[in-house]
Amino acid sequence: MLIDGISDPNTPLIQGWPLQMLTTFFFFIGVGLFEELMFRAIINDALIYQFRNVKHIFLISAIVTSSVFGFVHVFESAITGEINDLATVLQAALKTLSAGIFGLNLLVMYWKTRNIWACAVVHGGYDFLTAYSQAIIQSDTTTGTYVNASHATGSIIAYLVQTVIELIIFIVIWKKIGKTIDFEKIRKEW
Repeated sequence: MLIDGISDPNTPLIQGWPLQMLTTFFFFIGVGLFEELMFRAIINDALIYQFRNVKHIFLISAIVTSSVFGFVHVFESAITGEINDLATVLQAALKTLSAGIFGLNLLVMYWKTRNIWACAVVHGGYDFLTAYSQAIIQSDTTTGTYVNASHATGSIIAYLVQTVIELIIFIVIWKKIGKTIDFEKIRKEW
């Protein structure tokens, strides 16, 4: 859908698209900051603080925060009834998994750096890069949700590819960074 609009020379660009693109960038940085504060700095920190003496609290926190983070991205579609057949269930499941793994990547980054701003910029930049064309191309087909019955096959393929990429990134991050995190220090200081 978005690639078709960009490659079609007849697709009109929004008037004043550079400003629109800049505004969209800062919007996504704001969304990234809000979500990082909510999922990493509040939910994760609260779980670790409250249950810091539980042996596997970091694993529990990773599962809880990443699962909730992933589900939030399809919540609107779930409550509005857009998830109603096999194709939309598959889209929702893959989007939840992909977003959850992305959230897990951000959580590892947060554990390592304790820098919510860095996580917010990475998150906002990622969201911007996945949606920037909506800021500059006039289109009547944007639904605003991650589940789209009219583009089911394309969405399923895109979410599957995105999930595999996110998983590869997580494996690399965990091998390079995850093993260097001082969980005992975090347990004591948080």
